[in-house]
Amino acid sequence: LRDEAIVHTLCWIGCRVELEEADITQENVSDFPTYELLDRFLGGLYYIEMNMLDATEYGFAVARSRKYIRLRHKLKFLAHTSPLSHFCLRFHRAVALSWKEFFFTHKDF
Repeated sequence: LRDEAIVHTLCWIGCRVELEEADITQENVSDFPTYELLDRFLGGLYYIEMNMLDATEYGFAVARSRKYIRLRHKLKFLAHTSPLSHFCLRFHRAVALSWKEFFFTHKDF
């Protein structure tokens, strides 16, 4: 609670409690206290899933680790595995075949 932005975060959480959206995907810094903060206030309403993604895994030159958090409303969604839990694998597979790799693996073009 020593962070200056905690007031804004608590306001955001209050809006989620009031509006109860069905599906929320949030991007945040890697050390955001997902389970300590979100699970405490929103765990009763939402299924909460988290995944860490780094930009270098997808061909970017700068390492920038980000935390992606998916909240799915417990009454508006069935309890199933979120696509975000498999997002890293699927997204990496989709962008792994870049033009550079394509031409290196298919030299007969």
